Amino acid sequence: MGRVHENYLSALKTGQVNFDPPDGSYAGKASAKYLNGYFEKLAKYHINTFAGLESGQVVSWFGEDVSPCIHLCRLLAHETLHHGHLKDLCTIQDFLTVVNFVFFRRSE
Repeated sequence: MGRVHENYLSALKTGQVNFDPPDGSYAGKASAKYLNGYFEKLAKYHINTFAGLESGQVVSWFGEDVSPCIHLCRLLAHETLHHGHLKDLCTIQDFLTVVNFVFFRRSE
């Protein structure tokens, strides 16, 4: 998830989408300690990247120039797709109650 966000944010800086860059910033282990630090770093990267956006800026999607807003909407659509995958998996595994609680609970 973080790597995808890095790719989208990088595209805002370079003006070019690249979903297979040779490097990535995460080299830690799959533990909460390392991942929390990574996501904190990503949050700062988000803030700095958004602060640097300029009027008229575009991101090239394989020859199609789109605004930063459309670019970020595509990121949201990508992540939403994963939520649907998780819901489907939980439904198949008969975890519908858990899915309803996690994704559809209402604040009281």
